[in-house]
Amino acid sequence: MSIVSLHENGRSINSLAREYGVSVSTVAKCTKLYASVSTETGEVFTAKQIKVLQKRNAILEKKI
Repeated sequence: MSIVSLHENGRSINSLAREYGVSVSTVAKCTKLYASVSTETGEVFTAKQIKVLQKRNAILEKKI
């Protein structure tokens, strides 16, 4: 999460990968999954949380 936070504050994926000794694809995947998204009401979700909510919504829509 700290790497994601650094990326959200302007650090590049390449520099973070070099600094922490992980692959660029790993940093990119983590930033995609855990980057935060704010809603109009001020709630903050990660992309991973949004995917879970979308799956639940699809299940509920099928039940209707």
